[in-house]
Amino acid sequence: MSGLDGRVAGICERTAGSVEVAAPVYSERLKKRLQDLFDLMLSDNKKARKEDAKGTYSVVECKGQPINSQELLYQEAYAKAAMNSVSQLEAAVQQTENKVIE
Repeated sequence: MSGLDGRVAGICERTAGSVEVAAPVYSERLKKRLQDLFDLMLSDNKKARKEDAKGTYSVVECKGQPINSQELLYQEAYAKAAMNSVSQLEAAVQQTENKVIE
């Protein structure tokens, strides 16, 4: 069995019982967001591992500025949630003010 066959077999073992779905993406905004996410995840070097031909993983030495994609995505999500909370609070205050004025 060649190295590629072994990797494919390993992938099949790890994904047994899972379902993968593909769908076209028409929105240019969504295409850009997806590409940005892939670029970020592929640049992650904080806890990077490399798989050899035998399926063994080893730690990759972090070169340059450490990038932890999970942490950056958490920070982005929390920032968006905070912005949404502020917007919702401002809208509620505005509605209350409008009712008081009436």
